[in-house]
Amino acid sequence: MKNYQFRLIDSTYSSEDASELLMALVSEKIRFLNEKISTLETGSEQKTHHLETRIRELKSELRTLELMLDEYDGEEADFGIRCSVQMSVKTPVISA
Repeated sequence: MKNYQFRLIDSTYSSEDASELLMALVSEKIRFLNEKISTLETGSEQKTHHLETRIRELKSELRTLELMLDEYDGEEADFGIRCSVQMSVKTPVISA
């Protein structure tokens, strides 16, 4: 197994930029999951259920983010945002 990590976001943003960045990131993930659901074959109900659950979770996070960011709308506030991507690569073990 190999591991890889990188910083995707590591900066300070204004209220408006923080909102734009975070909403775009979460919305894109929701779009990606919806696209995956639409391409699943019949009989993949368990996978579909998992993806739909994740979409609901992310939509809830979007609402929470909106409420939090709305509190600072128009104010001089800086938002420190840090986001790392951690990836583990697992390859199948082939027995001889």
